[in-house]
Amino acid sequence: MSIVKEDHRIRVTKSIIKEAFVSLLKKRPIKDISVKELCAEANINRSTFYFHYTDVYDLLEQIEKEMFDDLQNMLDTSSYTLLYLANSIYIELFTFIEKHLDMCEVLIVRNTDPSFMKKVFDIGHEKYLEICKFTSPNADKTKIEYFYVSLLAGYIAVIGKWLEGGRKESVNEIAEIARQITTEGISAIS
Repeated sequence: MSIVKEDHRIRVTKSIIKEAFVSLLKKRPIKDISVKELCAEANINRSTFYFHYTDVYDLLEQIEKEMFDDLQNMLDTSSYTLLYLANSIYIELFTFIEKHLDMCEVLIVRNTDPSFMKKVFDIGHEKYLEICKFTSPNADKTKIEYFYVSLLAGYIAVIGKWLEGGRKESVNEIAEIARQITTEGISAIS
């Protein structure tokens, strides 16, 4: 019984630290955020922070890891090979972004972690190759790689614009826009 309480307290403490961290990241770059300032924002002792993290970069890394684990789980539990042209893949992507909204805003719009794009690239790469094997089994591998890079950069730009614009479109609307751009190209705008 005490283990459950401790786990709950740890989750609550980490959540408070993360919320304070994101709040500070929205105001300034990570290099300008000290542990002392973060602890004051979170209303915790520095020893509490250091019990969970070594520094603010470790905190960012752990938050990103949680996000990427969640994204990997989403990719693993969905049959994207069959859903490539369906709207569900796009709805799941934008639902994921809404679930991790604050961190996505900080990472994509404010470019807090320059290595973030490489991590995003890596996590989706294998799944994308599976889709290509299914939809275009004879496609040139070099062109597939360039198309993936282009597609990913486009998605990041669409996501950034959607976030910067205050998410005026619903998840379903932006998912349909992304699907149309991906599957119809320039003809999607007419």
